Amino acid sequence: MSYCISTYRKEADFPESSLDVSELGGAFLSDLFGIPLREFVNVYPLDEQHAEAISGRLEITFDLASCDYFLEVVAD
Repeated sequence: MSYCISTYRKEADFPESSLDVSELGGAFLSDLFGIPLREFVNVYPLDEQHAEAISGRLEITFDLASCDYFLEVVAD
């Protein structure tokens, strides 16, 4: 599996960018979203808690006021 965060400007229909966050690992991400790893196969919106946990590990920032973020779980 690979894991990417897509960024959408508020009210936009298409992503502005995508960032591969696979280095965080499926176990960490599934735990963060509260979903068993074996069932972690979808697209999930990031909330403030998710953004803080991810940014703390990757040293990236999220602008939740201007953008919507989605974690996409993609089969390899």
